[in-house]
Amino acid sequence: MNFFQQENLPLFPFIEGRLEQLNIYINNGITLENFGEPLTTFIQNLNFAPESFQTIFKSAYNVAFKKFREHILTHPCHELFKATQIFDPRFVNLTPTRDILFYSTSIMEFANPSYNLLQEWAIYCNFDLSLIEYSNLEEFWQKVSHNHLLF
Repeated sequence: MNFFQQENLPLFPFIEGRLEQLNIYINNGITLENFGEPLTTFIQNLNFAPESFQTIFKSAYNVAFKKFREHILTHPCHELFKATQIFDPRFVNLTPTRDILFYSTSIMEFANPSYNLLQEWAIYCNFDLSLIEYSNLEEFWQKVSHNHLLF
């Protein structure tokens, strides 16, 4: 908890990014036919056939994915983590679209946005974030807050 209180960083996007990486890692493990030279060599040095371990490894990855799906992908905060990525200044530039409706499945207020929300969205999306230097989110929002005073 001390880490979260001391750091003023975009935590939710970081968590969501790590969850996406874990999902990809587990899915790759399920479909892999070769688990890499170091592991293959290790198994061979123990006088076992590496092919005999593929079923065991795939089963382990399947169990891991089942737990991941049950406990992470269906967790109520998972949608919040995904939705809040748009508030990370680094994510806006990487987003495939700046269309507000693109996010309407995650944030229901975006499905039928008010005029004021559309104005604020336009200001937010038109920041040239690459020119803003900051070391934490508080500093970033202080530097760009003058743009939001209109609302």
